[in-house]
Amino acid sequence: MYMSVYNLKKCTHISFQRRGRVGEVFVMAGENISQLIQRAHEAAGRDDVKGAKQLVLQALVGIKEEQDRLWTGLGPVVSEQRLADWFGECSFIFNQIGEYVQSARYFYTVTIDIVAVPIVLYLAVGMIAYKQHLNVLACLSSTHHSSKFFNGKSIKRFLYELDRIAKLAERRKRWQVSVMIDGDINRIHVDLRRFLMLGPENIREHPGRKEALWRTARCFLQLGNHMQVKKVCSIILQEFCEYNDVEALEIWSRALVISKDFDLALQKCELALRYAKV
Repeated sequence: MYMSVYNLKKCTHISFQRRGRVGEVFVMAGENISQLIQRAHEAAGRDDVKGAKQLVLQALVGIKEEQDRLWTGLGPVVSEQRLADWFGECSFIFNQIGEYVQSARYFYTVTIDIVAVPIVLYLAVGMIAYKQHLNVLACLSSTHHSSKFFNGKSIKRFLYELDRIAKLAERRKRWQVSVMIDGDINRIHVDLRRFLMLGPENIREHPGRKEALWRTARCFLQLGNHMQVKKVCSIILQEFCEYNDVEALEIWSRALVISKDFDLALQKCELALRYAKV
């Protein structure tokens, strides 16, 4: 069915009108998100934990909608930098009210999902806060006080969330982010042992640390840091097994091939094949 010129012009005019309205709605949505975040900051400043959490969660609904628009390219989109700022503000508010797992989640959302943001800058600034929480926790423990927000259960949730994000970072090919998160997890385990005597003396005895070292070795390989690949694979082979870990040997051999150390690479490959057949 053909459309008349008059109807075509009419529909085109309506289309432009609708686009204009979408743009207006987009601007209003952005302003609303910023206002919600500002109100959440104010609530956190008044120690209104419940109010701050409710406001920041409302803001996140709008932020994720804008993130979806950015990824799909549908309708007017917000800049990556503004998304990063919003997520960063939400992370800071969660941090203020003791929601450390949520804070970590949205802090690392910036480093993994939003390309425009300098990763190292965000990590350097953000992890200071998490380390401060551990120092506070240690002080509370040493003076026999109780922490309302940061008990043993929440620490485990926090570490679990960091491990989950490190896995996500590797899948998204954010190799440096994954390596840095695993390093932070190790430092947290060390602090927990030193301050609170929690966990085994050797952090590598924690469940999941071997898998994390495999992940770190793979990421260092992708980053071209062959010396670190050798170091991590050596730790796996010497401390987690009787020098018979096939994946560690394979990763190490790949690094050796890239660095043109073919004789040693062949030795590692032969060892990997031998243990793979067992």
